[in-house]
Amino acid sequence: DMIFLIGGGNFGTMYLSSEIIRRTIIRKCKRNRIVMFPQSVAINNTFFDYLQMKKSSRIYSAHKHILLLAREKNSHEYMKNVFSANQIIMAPDIVLTKTNPGHREIHEIKKVMFCIRNDSESEISQEKVGIMREWFINRGYEIVDFDTETYGRITTEERPGVLNKTYRKFKSVDYVVTDRLHGMIISVVSGTPCMALDNSTKKISGLYDSIRRPEVMLFDERGDLDNQLKVFEELRTYNYSNTKYIDYFNQIFDNLAF
Repeated sequence: DMIFLIGGGNFGTMYLSSEIIRRTIIRKCKRNRIVMFPQSVAINNTFFDYLQMKKSSRIYSAHKHILLLAREKNSHEYMKNVFSANQIIMAPDIVLTKTNPGHREIHEIKKVMFCIRNDSESEISQEKVGIMREWFINRGYEIVDFDTETYGRITTEERPGVLNKTYRKFKSVDYVVTDRLHGMIISVVSGTPCMALDNSTKKISGLYDSIRRPEVMLFDERGDLDNQLKVFEELRTYNYSNTKYIDYFNQIFDNLAF
């Protein structure tokens, strides 16, 4: 039998409980083929983290039939260095295989969504976010606050509805400013121009470099804020095609040899 491990951004020590669960599955299921869906590395640079990832490396390397998918270049490089005994492939986030659902809302007032983290991965200052919000308000935009993080249990039956509601939310605005990786990805899938703000794990910039879409702008912390927002405002909505990413994953799984 084949086991698929969940993808996301919890590979490493920042979310150690998830890493411990992965270790347990990999250690106890040595006869199974295991595929880890695209993950980003989330670690802190301490000696404790170093020891924990060495432990993970020993457990992973003892399994002869495991495939690790890294969802952006920074995580790919890290996995190749630390988990060199395992097969590692860079693959984009699985959400990019989704279709572009529904129609874009037409509204008189221009809207910009702020989808900003409030946790240990957040790197941009609240002061700078406040300046951005004020910039849009002064130009007549309505501010929409939203978060792709959900709290509480969502059943299998509820998932399609929750996802479609989220897509519609992103399609109801003209622009998105976000430091969440899935905020950037859902912007891409929904065809909404996005300013992506990097976070502490650098997975935003890593994925940005991988997909390089003209409708997504990576915020430069060292650049002039006003000029960047003016350039961002010139971006327009667009139609998204998932064909490239579906073909990519089909090719990966058609050629599994481990």
